[in-house]
Formats: sequence, structure tokens, C-alpha cells
Amino acid sequence: MVRSNLATIVIDLTSTRVATLGGSARANTMIDPRMRLRAAVASVALTILAMTAQSCGGNASDQRRNTAAQENTVTSAATPTPPHLSAALADMQETGRAGIVLLVPDDPAAQARLGSALYALTESIRGRVPLFDDALSRYTPKKYLEHDTKTIRADPSRWTYQTEILHALSVLVALRTGDARTQFKATDEDAILVLHADGTLASRHRTGLIADDEANLARLLDLVRGQDLRTIRGIAKAAMARLTSDQRARFEEDYRAIQSGDLTWAGRVVATERLRRMTPLVLPQIVLDLETARTKPCKALLRRLHLNLRTPWPKRKYTMLEIALPSEVPPLPYGTRMPDPDDEDAAPAYSRRLRFVELR
Repeated sequence: MVRSNLATIVIDLTSTRVATLGGSARANTMIDPRMRLRAAVASVALTILAMTAQSCGGNASDQRRNTAAQENTVTSAATPTPPHLSAALADMQETGRAGIVLLVPDDPAAQARLGSALYALTESIRGRVPLFDDALSRYTPKKYLEHDTKTIRADPSRWTYQTEILHALSVLVALRTGDARTQFKATDEDAILVLHADGTLASRHRTGLIADDEANLARLLDLVRGQDLRTIRGIAKAAMARLTSDQRARFEEDYRAIQSGDLTWAGRVVATERLRRMTPLVLPQIVLDLETARTKPCKALLRRLHLNLRTPWPKRKYTMLEIALPSEVPPLPYGTRMPDPDDEDAAPAYSRRLRFVELR
């Protein structure tokens, strides 16, 4: 558009009127072919100038947008998503589970503490047998006890239950602080990030894992439970939304039939097998009902159903008096690995500390 301070040439059949948009002065002249021609040429010139100004402004704006898009593309290409994080996000998207991102600090001592805390969450456990353990510690050489890699817990059944619930609701990921800044805009004060199933950030937490293993497990479980079970309800809803309409109808029918107790033994087996085909999507809903159940028979039924449906865990060999036995253990967090026996810092006790794959 032509600005208001430009003169507009108005031509009619009897006169040529020159007016300024910002003022009221007008001048009338008699008809003159030469002035009419000059006015027409001036009008055309002004129109061309206005169109040129608009075109230049639009081209400059487009150029700025293209430059910004290229810069974003270059930045994205320069900071690709770590492969283990991509695998974890795909797992979350497929199963509807939340993500717990544990930020790996740059300090080697802090890394070692985090690796030890994560190892405790993924190892095989057992309860204490007083006579056996006392005799074992009294008559067994120390070098054998150093490699007895099963951990004794005061309440192994409670620990196992909490671990199973944690992995049914969430995906654990270990991520370098630098990658967390790039991917989730983490700050130096962040220690744990909680993600929705679609990979978006849900909450930030400044306190990380500590030396108390049972406190760490309870805290992680509280993160996925949420206040008044809000988080677990969201996880169950996101997981159930990934079922087809036919699968959802089948789940409600079989699940209600199992809870009613009217099925025969063979009927329960068939219904459970049909539900197994929908795992792990149906596990968060079963866990939610298990957490809110009020009667012991209902809790026992849902607990048994959860055990029958949960995905089998990997097996790891543990030594007991130099006898290696396979034991089912929780899966390792994405971005971690077991220590190599040949590592210089693997002894004693096979180094109860997970390594981080991106920090080899």
C-alpha cells in the first residue's frame, strides 16, 4: 500500500485534481492533454513502486523464515536422539507406559553412585534364613561370599511386588545430562524427569536416587502412582486407548467374568489366555484395580491375574558358593549395561554397579 503522505493523482474528464491524503489542500487545473499524460505516467510509476516494496518485504520475510527453518534443521541434525532413548520412547508409545528418565551426571563419583543404585533395583533378591545364613557366614571362606551376588531383603515379597508394579507402569531410562538438556530442556537442578506415554514432559524432580535402595524403589513407585493415583489412572487410560474396539470389548467381558468368580477352571484358563494376548496394554488397568481393591479376596485374585499376565523378565546367572544358577531379574533400564567381568574395576563382588552405554 502507498503511504498517506504520497500524492494521489485523480483524473476526471474535466480536470486533474491533486490531493494529499494527510491534508485538505486541493488544486484544480484546466484540462491539458500533456498534464493528463504526466499524471497517468506518475500514477503508473507509483503503483509499480508500491508493488515492488510489497514484493521486497514479502521476499525478505520468506527469506527469514527459510533461514530459521534451516537453522532448526541443522540444530536437529547436529543433536540426534540417542538410540537407547529412541528405543525407550518407542516402548512407551507402544505400551502406553510412562517414562522415568534418570539423569546421568558428568562427575565419575556421582555416576558410580547412580550405577550402584540402579543395580540394586535390577538384582535378584532373597529373604534371610537365620540358621543357614549364620552357618554360611561362619564356615564359608570370604572369597566365596564376595561373589554371592543375591541380595538379602527384609521383606522380599513386598520388594518383588513393588518392582513388578514399577515395571508394569513405567519405562526406566538413563540419559546423559547433556542429552537431557537437548531433548527435554533439562536444567542443572533436574535429577529425574517423568514423561507421558507420548514422550512429552510431565514433571521434573530435583532429588535423585540415594544410598537407601528400598527408599529409591518406593520413591520411583510414588512417581508413577501420583497423588491420589492420578498418574496411574492416566497411564491406564493411555494404555487402554491403544486397544481396538473389539479388543476392548473382549477385555471387559473376560475381565468381568474372571472377577465374578462364576467361571470354571477351564473357563478361567481360556479367559486368562485371551487377556494375555493383549498384554502389556491391559496390565496398567489391572494394577490400578489392584491398588484400589479393598477386600483381600479381590486383591488376591487380581494379584494372581497380574502374575499370570506380566511379561517374563530376563534371566541372569548368580553365583552361590561358586555355583552359577539362573534367576529371573527385572529388566535393565535403557541406556545401561551390566559390568564386564574383565573390567579392572569389576572386583570385588562382580562390581555391583551398572555401566552407562553412552559413557563407555
